[in-house]
Amino acid sequence: MKSRIAKFTLSLILFFLLLTTRTKEAWAVAPVVSGVVQTSTGAPVAGVWVKWADSFNPYVSHPAQQRYAQTDADGKFIFPSWHLFTQAQREAEYNTMIDTNLDGTLDTRKASDPYEHHFGCTTSPHTFSVVFPANWQYSGSPVTTQVGDMANGSGSLVLPPLVVSPQAPLPTLTPSPSPSPSPTPTPSPTPTGVISCACDGVSLTGNLVAGSTLTLTGKAKVVGASTLSSRVDHMTYRTSVGGAALTNSGSVPQAGQPALVPTITTDPANATIPLHQYLTTWTFPIPTPQASQLGTAVRYRVDVDTTCVAKMAMGRRIGSRVLGAQDSGGQNILDGFFRWIGSIFGNSGDQDTGPTPTKTPQQASLQSEHASSGQVQELVPTGSRSLQLGTYIVPTIAPYINPQCTFVEFDINY
Repeated sequence: MKSRIAKFTLSLILFFLLLTTRTKEAWAVAPVVSGVVQTSTGAPVAGVWVKWADSFNPYVSHPAQQRYAQTDADGKFIFPSWHLFTQAQREAEYNTMIDTNLDGTLDTRKASDPYEHHFGCTTSPHTFSVVFPANWQYSGSPVTTQVGDMANGSGSLVLPPLVVSPQAPLPTLTPSPSPSPSPTPTPSPTPTGVISCACDGVSLTGNLVAGSTLTLTGKAKVVGASTLSSRVDHMTYRTSVGGAALTNSGSVPQAGQPALVPTITTDPANATIPLHQYLTTWTFPIPTPQASQLGTAVRYRVDVDTTCVAKMAMGRRIGSRVLGAQDSGGQNILDGFFRWIGSIFGNSGDQDTGPTPTKTPQQASLQSEHASSGQVQELVPTGSRSLQLGTYIVPTIAPYINPQCTFVEFDINY
């Protein structure tokens, strides 16, 4: 008993530490970072580029990124808070090519990615280094400084001086205009960026016979930079026959129910592009046939409408999670935590459904082969004088099912 109490106490401590960490990451804003590049005698070094390199972001499984700032006439440089940039400003930094070693050739982007969740506490440690111009005569080690833990919410961070000592007099460089610091955010949340979601398919499971209940699954996605500004609020399922409306699900989920939580992954075609996948389910009881429908195939259609809304600037983590933190059954991190607590006291929280009946390899193979053909009927001969040839399958005509991006059609043979 003492061991269980000790485990329970430890789990509570871990839970609150996790909750504190996730809350800080969700709401705290990265600081403005500034510094100066100078020689060993204290003279300012104007016009050189300073590179900021952060680390892998474990919350969104996103690789390390880089951004640049150029020193002014006094050798000073400034990195505005990446979190306070609008999506348009981040994309402008990404689309701006710069000449980091001042050899006359544009060689890199001012920011390597417009993705929001970088250059803050979740991507520590951070390294700041001076990019040496191509015409410098310099043989020393790279001039760098490192910040082990970026303190989000601190407002500003001043780095120690970056001191360079080239072997020849510094050439006269012309610095580009430095960006002005971003304004302090207002407490009221405001939408940011372009609202954009896309369909990702509709599927169904169940028996296509009268009286059965089908489970329909609607999918939608948000890709790339839109993951910073857009989320799926709900979906609506509409059924019809021959263009005549039958039923309407209303909002799924309904108002007041938990918000949809996406699976966060990357685009299969490009692992650097974030992808948020949303999923809802709805059940549809197949109606009993009318007299005129007996002996005919009736074609049903289910359309899925996706409602896409803006994320809020002060709540950027709303409706998101780390890949793997929630399973396909819709159980979130809190569900998993309390199931674990229950397991300590001998209760897993799941009902035992009993042993699963086993099939012979022949039965499993046959049923898998004909699973899409409708109901499977097994005829097993009995009696001492009958031929024991095994399992027989009554062949049936494969049902018509036509899944598309925003709808699915299927036939019911009455």
